[in-house]
Amino acid sequence: MPLLPTPDLPDGSYPFPWIEDVEDFLSGLEDQGDVEVFDEGEEDGDLYVFFVTGAGERDLLAVASRVATLPGVPAGAVAVLSNDEAEEFGLGRRVVLPLHVLAGSDSVGLGTQIRPVTQDMDHLVGRHGGPGGLQ
Repeated sequence: MPLLPTPDLPDGSYPFPWIEDVEDFLSGLEDQGDVEVFDEGEEDGDLYVFFVTGAGERDLLAVASRVATLPGVPAGAVAVLSNDEAEEFGLGRRVVLPLHVLAGSDSVGLGTQIRPVTQDMDHLVGRHGGPGGLQ
């Protein structure tokens, strides 16, 4: 995610409250067993990176897409699909977020948005995904 402060906050406020909102959201999914949050998020230059694993590529992209649409999250998010064999941090296929979302049913505890994202995923990512991770 672009590491951008939330506009129009009162003086002295934490400039990135959306980071805590994303962490809470991901923690809820982890508690349900839908995904695993690998390590804590971290700053990487002008980006803030969350590490999510424990599901197939399609579901991970659906989660990332939903995160990108949370209130206050800055526009310009991307998912980097990688695995533990990547030679360095940030290497992998990049997918611009959010993905197109239509009404549908739930597949990983996120309400009506997940199934359509995963159904629409084949032409967006080019293949069915297996277990992996995303940054």
